[in-house]
Amino acid sequence: MRKIRFMAVIAIVLLTAMMSLQAQTPALVLTRGSGATATLGNETLAQVYFFVALEGEIISLAGEGTDGLNIGLLLTDKAGATLAQAVPNEAGQANISNLAIPATDNYFVTVFAVSGTGTYTVALSGDITSTVPDETATEEATAVTEDAASVQFGVVPTPVGQQATTTGTSTAENFKVHTAESPILLANGLEVRLEWTAAVDLNLEVRDPIGNTLYFDQRTTNNGGTFGFDANGFCQIITPNPVETATWTPGFLPVGNYEILVFYRQACQTAEAVQFNIVVTADGVTLPPVQGTLNPPLSDTQSVYLSSFRVLSDGSALTAQGGAYPDTAINQLTAPFSEVQANARLVTPGSVARGAVVEDQYYLSYRFTALENDLVTVSLDSDSGNLDTLLQVVDSNGNLIAVNDDANNTRNSQVQNLRLATAGDYYIVATRYGKEFGGTEGNFQLNVQGGVATVPSEVQALNLAPADIQIVLTWATPADLQLLVRDPIGDSVFDDAPSVASGGQLALAGNVNCVAATTGVPASYVVWPSGFLRPGSYEIEVWYQSACNTTIVPEFTLTVLVRGQIVTVERQRPQLNQRYVLSFIINPDNTVIPRLGGYAANDAQALDYQSRVATPTSFNQSLIGTITNDNVFDAYSFQGVAGQSVTVSMASTTTTLDTKLVLLAPSGIQVAENDDSGAGSITGRRSDALIGNYILTESGEYKIVATRYATLFGGTIGGYSLTVQGN
Repeated sequence: MRKIRFMAVIAIVLLTAMMSLQAQTPALVLTRGSGATATLGNETLAQVYFFVALEGEIISLAGEGTDGLNIGLLLTDKAGATLAQAVPNEAGQANISNLAIPATDNYFVTVFAVSGTGTYTVALSGDITSTVPDETATEEATAVTEDAASVQFGVVPTPVGQQATTTGTSTAENFKVHTAESPILLANGLEVRLEWTAAVDLNLEVRDPIGNTLYFDQRTTNNGGTFGFDANGFCQIITPNPVETATWTPGFLPVGNYEILVFYRQACQTAEAVQFNIVVTADGVTLPPVQGTLNPPLSDTQSVYLSSFRVLSDGSALTAQGGAYPDTAINQLTAPFSEVQANARLVTPGSVARGAVVEDQYYLSYRFTALENDLVTVSLDSDSGNLDTLLQVVDSNGNLIAVNDDANNTRNSQVQNLRLATAGDYYIVATRYGKEFGGTEGNFQLNVQGGVATVPSEVQALNLAPADIQIVLTWATPADLQLLVRDPIGDSVFDDAPSVASGGQLALAGNVNCVAATTGVPASYVVWPSGFLRPGSYEIEVWYQSACNTTIVPEFTLTVLVRGQIVTVERQRPQLNQRYVLSFIINPDNTVIPRLGGYAANDAQALDYQSRVATPTSFNQSLIGTITNDNVFDAYSFQGVAGQSVTVSMASTTTTLDTKLVLLAPSGIQVAENDDSGAGSITGRRSDALIGNYILTESGEYKIVATRYATLFGGTIGGYSLTVQGN
């Protein structure tokens, strides 16, 4: 009998909570010691109270009805999770006694009628801090740089006319902060619906404001979220009108931004651009749909659309249109460099700065000063909300020299042991995945540390002999990761070519062909022994060749040393078949310049080709050009007619350049690309680019992007000749 009554009470709790929401009754302050009295009747079946408590405090709640009213109590945290509940005892009292508060936060007490009508009294006891939610509180805050200096950069003299800023002082900066709002009772819950009408596999993913995620491989959350059917999943069951949904049941739900991601996984029949609708229903109100389009994903890349919607404190909601967000977007500055530079706040190496990414403040920029060859490690860690951080480091000329999205299997970001090539100012962009299209929000801590880099422990354990150049790849899974290093004359050291004329040798090759490494931790090692230091550009490629019957995503560490000095230590988590590429330059005086690393893609989106004026060319005309680290690509154009057959060739005229071609139609869509044609070149190499006998589908101006393998991240340079042939 007691169990039946208890279940009935729980049902009443949900019902009265819904009615409380519909009435939009604000939470009242429950003050320690004074108690609260109110009336429950046919029109008001529940009342919600608010208080703030500190972690570890012991609190008690005592409630009692009069005039025939029996009440119950429900204690929840701000996310709506139940901490305790009480039903009337034989004396008609509902008590929650000696409850330890799990965390410093806002808490809510719902007083509801179990039976009867009348007045009640509810009292809160314990060491409680009471406060009133202030909806008009200012969003302006102070950015504080905390003095935590343990390691110092070299001191750079303050330029004449500029005032030096002291480490550890507070500077009054006006920026918005992320303040978590109390959850709102939504009587009809939430639904996010993805609809499309093509035989392709799209995937819906939704992140709520407190960091929970719903998608096909994470189907529930602890606050009532549920993911529905994986429509067209893996192209196994094709439906003509596929739909995917993420829903939250009625109850307390987080206020704030919900991020929506749509992934174009694969085409099930014909690879084609797909239009889709995202329909959000919040508390029974259907919002205007978000309409988007995604192109089929290119090899080893993701095709992603980002949008979001915001649940407001009154239970209403607003949607944001969003846009496509290719993988290469992380390598594009969040804002024009002039804006990044003008808005930068000073951060002193060895200190921590605090900031936030919120709805209309999707990035903050910082500035620090360093000497030539200084090393820096920059960490960007989320402090609150669902913030998925993205970190960019920029030199004084506006060149992006390092970027990181997810570090160490987290949503935080870190750039480790970055060697700075020149003395001067450097800039940090603290933003989020998706940048202006993203939907995650929260406060962050930015930690900038300088000093001597340390060789990773797994590399130290290999006990490698000193050498001029040491490139070590380590990871911790059965996967087969191939290490390839290309020297300044274009020769490559890897599994199939373990030595080259310049002296480079493959000394270790871990997990080749899925045969377990004998070094314990899998490791691959390319070395130029002492006496073989050669100036020039060195290109490194890490290729995730095979998972070797494991589902664990490998995380690798790539360590580069020149004459015992660390050039870079990179940590990455590649997807199967992805190729991570970076390069470094050894100058004639043996100084080293590390360059930006990233994943090679089959498109030109990492390049700002749209703003480059294309050089017109005609059929059968030969053009010559040069690819350098300062001129990563050239753009050409020609007039074509639909139905024409066109061949574009790009041959290196030096021994080092690894050419690459991209062809774009008049509509701006990439229609063809090639890296290695295998057809040979005038230098005898077989890595030149060729787009052969392509049938034009549109009439108008076509654009050619002539570049190199891995574009921004590649290390090959040299001259080339380009020819367009057509009939």
